[in-house]
Amino acid sequence: MVEFEGIRIVDIDAERVQPSNRAPGLRHIYLKLSHTPPTEWVRIFKDERSYPRHSMWRHAWIEGAYIVIDCVPEEIENYHLRDLRQDVATANTKYATYLQRVHHPRGAGG
Repeated sequence: MVEFEGIRIVDIDAERVQPSNRAPGLRHIYLKLSHTPPTEWVRIFKDERSYPRHSMWRHAWIEGAYIVIDCVPEEIENYHLRDLRQDVATANTKYATYLQRVHHPRGAGG
């Protein structure tokens, strides 16, 4: 059995905030993760973020042990943190399922 410790958002790294290259007023906000996610987890997270769920939806991606979101800083608490936590939780669940499938394929006689 492969152990997977779920990833969590642990903090906002205020020192890494930088101006966005997409639009004036937006910033790249860096949210520190509990640890660097595996490649397959990153793919799952990207898939979860690919469909906007509301009008305030912003692009977010993984860089190492950070989620980076391109937004107005004041939007983080009101809109994005809840969405991102949900996407992280979903990625954790789907990644755990992926690990089960990879390490216990059907028909392996076990």
